[in-house]
Amino acid sequence: MNNIHSSDRIVSPDGGRTARRQYLPVAAIFLLALLLRLGFFGVYGVIPNGDSIAYTQLAANLAAGRGYSDRFAPPYDPHTLRIPGYPLFLAAHLVLDPQHGLGLAILTQIVLGATTCVLVYHIARRFLPPGGAGLASLLAAFNFVHIYLASCFLAEALSIFLLGVFILLAVHRGNWGRPWVAFAMGIILSMALFVRMPSAFLIPVYASAILPFAVPSVSRSRRFVVLLCFLLPIVSSTQLWCMRNYRATGHYGLTSLGGYYSLWRALRFGTVRPEAFTGKERLVAEVAEKNGVRMWLIADTLHNDYKFSYPEIAALFNQIARKSLKAHPWRYVRGCTYDLLNNFLSPAIPTRTLGFPPIGWTNAPRYMTENLREGNYGAVALNLLLRGTFALIFFLVMPLGGYVLWVRRPELRREQLLLWGFAFAVILAGTVLAGGSDRFRAPTDTIFVMFISAGVCELLGRKIGESESKTACPAELAKERY
Repeated sequence: MNNIHSSDRIVSPDGGRTARRQYLPVAAIFLLALLLRLGFFGVYGVIPNGDSIAYTQLAANLAAGRGYSDRFAPPYDPHTLRIPGYPLFLAAHLVLDPQHGLGLAILTQIVLGATTCVLVYHIARRFLPPGGAGLASLLAAFNFVHIYLASCFLAEALSIFLLGVFILLAVHRGNWGRPWVAFAMGIILSMALFVRMPSAFLIPVYASAILPFAVPSVSRSRRFVVLLCFLLPIVSSTQLWCMRNYRATGHYGLTSLGGYYSLWRALRFGTVRPEAFTGKERLVAEVAEKNGVRMWLIADTLHNDYKFSYPEIAALFNQIARKSLKAHPWRYVRGCTYDLLNNFLSPAIPTRTLGFPPIGWTNAPRYMTENLREGNYGAVALNLLLRGTFALIFFLVMPLGGYVLWVRRPELRREQLLLWGFAFAVILAGTVLAGGSDRFRAPTDTIFVMFISAGVCELLGRKIGESESKTACPAELAKERY
């Protein structure tokens, strides 16, 4: 009995200290990320962006009961271009506080951004030792793209948070055989999908993980039930919105924005030739050639001056872009290659911010060729430094981390494939459909920082492997068993 009581007295305090040691880094990460984002917002305020006008007007009309429309005055035509997740997020804040609701929404985004860094820590703990997980969360806290986007009326901060919650649930394979967990994950992914469309790539990636590659102890019938529970909220919510769009405008789909992106890329690649088209297509191509890549101006001109409906405009944009890019395959390949590299090497957001007060370095956000012509060599050097740093991180350190985890954590290869599959599906989609930029890459940074941290650990001689499993809590190890 004395031995038993002695053991109790020894184990219980250790358990309390262990719990406190686990919560301290999480609290520190959250506070650091929060202060960084609040500090940036305190200096720069709300960052202006063209898309923000449409988002805030959609939210204002929703809050005022005028329906889902981006019009500033009657008639409030139904809107089908942008999915409703982020405008609903803004509208909820406007309903709570009509006067300061939008500012409150930015503060909510800042809190969500700091919470995402905590999610990164817990995701990375699945693969890395505590030091590596801490490094991953620090990289997430200092991620300038995420800090910048938290101060914009753009959907990224909310989307990244929702995807972080989903990924945290997805990397614990014990959740793959639980129908109610799968149903909850389907709801989370539905919300993320209605905030940013790239979230859709998680649907086939995750479904392919739980269906054919589930562990033998889970029967095929149970896997099928899990898959149905996962897909049910996604299918039902998306089809309801597609039906709404069809009733409103005759366009059946989540959004008609794809045509805008397609023509934007064709114009940017210089492949649109009005003389190659006839009828309505030629008219649209001529208006597009006149207005350049200002897609909203092109659409409004066609709608107001030529009475085209917006779904019809989007369809014509798609047709012109498809024919133009098909007629110039080399320009298409060259442009896609540039966009693919630009997903990783783009310094757009960091250099853009340097043009704002109080720094006010107006040369920084300009194109490098333009700065070269005018002799602004400091801005050129900054651009090259950022691109070189990004190249080192994404093309050396991150692949090294991926290789190390693949070799030394073979028991987690399915989870690693799930993360790589989603990350590169988003990157490739951004390349093929929307053009490459650090904004389009932002949702994948939650994943990439973990592999970057693994590469840093390897370069510093911190081995990743069996040592983490041996030091894990027995209860945690039991949860991972089937």
